[in-house]
Amino acid sequence: MPPVGGTQRLAVASLFTLAVTLSSVGLGATAGSLWTALGTPPLGEWAASALLGVALLMDLSGLRPLATHRQVPREWGRLLGGRAAAVLYGLRLGIGPLTILNSWAWWIGLIVGVSHGAVGGTIAGAAFALSRAGVTLGAGYRTAVPGPGE
Repeated sequence: MPPVGGTQRLAVASLFTLAVTLSSVGLGATAGSLWTALGTPPLGEWAASALLGVALLMDLSGLRPLATHRQVPREWGRLLGGRAAAVLYGLRLGIGPLTILNSWAWWIGLIVGVSHGAVGGTIAGAAFALSRAGVTLGAGYRTAVPGPGE
């Protein structure tokens, strides 16, 4: 998130949250629709539990999740206005592997969610979006630049 203060803070946070949500929910809904179109059955409780167990083992083994393992470029915040940077940050952060993932949980959540179609994918995407936006905004709030009169 670009460091902004004052009245811009709410606008930037809102745009960021909207962008994270749109990209994450869009990915989940699209992947869920594709899963359904391919005629693949939804994963049951046993399969989902087994995938979760595999993810935990991979996390414990130190095997890094498939992701770029890079932050969103900070230059976006310097080169673009706060609002444009917030939208770009949000769009990229909403797609987990385009940034840093420290756990295989994103992959498992997405796979299990999309296996239940567009609605399941949408729910998985929304859950990720809310958690990613909450963490990012919480961290950004602590480092925000105070605006006039703050």
